[in-house]
Amino acid sequence: MLEAEEDAEAKEDAELEEDAAAMVIYKLVGLTGVIEDLLLPFLQRIHTGDKPFTCDQCGRAFRQPGNLTRHRLTHTTIKPYVCPQCSKAFNRASNLHTHMRTHTNYRPFLCQYCGKGFHQKIDMKIHSYTHTGEKPHKCKKCGRGFKQLTHLTYHMRTHSDVKQYTCEYCGKGFNQKGNMQAHIYSHTGERPYKCETCGKGFTLASTLNTHRRTHADVKPFSCQHCSKEFYHKNALKSHLLASHPYTGTNIL
Repeated sequence: MLEAEEDAEAKEDAELEEDAAAMVIYKLVGLTGVIEDLLLPFLQRIHTGDKPFTCDQCGRAFRQPGNLTRHRLTHTTIKPYVCPQCSKAFNRASNLHTHMRTHTNYRPFLCQYCGKGFHQKIDMKIHSYTHTGEKPHKCKKCGRGFKQLTHLTYHMRTHSDVKQYTCEYCGKGFNQKGNMQAHIYSHTGERPYKCETCGKGFTLASTLNTHRRTHADVKPFSCQHCSKEFYHKNALKSHLLASHPYTGTNIL
């Protein structure tokens, strides 16, 4: 959602820049006045980075009041735009319009590296990071990078002492809801994520995905010093500490 908002804001900024180009034409033919008075403040903010319109709930700032108004809807349950095919609701008409593509084969955004098509530009952009290795969203606390802004947002909670999710069985607090749910399974004994090949159960979907590699014999984590391969990133870390402790390799 945050990436989609950023994409929408960038699109509107681009539209304003197009308006600026049009303003040159208006001046040439003498059609300025009210149009220039309306657009000039917004155009100046694009270059200065000034974002004077701030959300009173989350603190996020915007260049244009219209962007703030649309953003505020994300803090409510009001979703007036409903998909006629699956009844999924959205708080913005543009989000519904984008969603409607999922009911078709229309994928206008193509990856420049592999040609894969996507319904949304932001999905294509995130996918492209798998080719470039880029992680543009950096944590200001620890420097860790993420491909998606939402992942950075979740990560930032690990640096907070506020634990907003509490286990109903023992009262233990957690920064993230998913971690709390995985912990609850330790009380209930439930393992909802099952391996299709061997039937083994797991409390986390990520653990199941890692386990699946053992059946496919895929070892994506390789040691750059001896080329030994591992199923798990943690196994590679342990190997580096035990076999190559003085190489200065970053194992995070």
